[in-house]
Amino acid sequence: MVFHAKRDRFFIGFISITSLILLLSFLLPILFDPTLQLQDLMILAIVLFSVIGLLWWSTFSIQYTFLEDILYIKGGPFRSKIPYHAITSVYATKNIWTGYRILSSKEAIEILNSQTILGSIKISPEQQTIFLQELEKRAPQVQIQNELKI
Repeated sequence: MVFHAKRDRFFIGFISITSLILLLSFLLPILFDPTLQLQDLMILAIVLFSVIGLLWWSTFSIQYTFLEDILYIKGGPFRSKIPYHAITSVYATKNIWTGYRILSSKEAIEILNSQTILGSIKISPEQQTIFLQELEKRAPQVQIQNELKI
């Protein structure tokens, strides 16, 4: 069963503004340095499109997949495999700027476990209630915070 990440206006705006800032920061040397050669412009263009591509790929390809024994989380080049038995609890979080996270919405949940970096991962499934029901089926030991109860 595959769940896609919820995307809110805030994240789309944040990614768009970040991309615009990156674009401007790469264009400024072109405008103000008349000594740039064609190869310099090519290198700048490759770096620019690689960075912006990675940013958008990491944001718009996020999926949370329930496999037989693991919860598989991926977003761009970032991947996490969490065995169901390693998950201890799940709770709602507004703190989306710190910790290990693969999300694209301010409405996030944090999954505490013994397998990921820092012992937790923050995600934002689009269909949160159905996601939590599926997680509860596959990992009955998981404690789900009251405000997330299904």
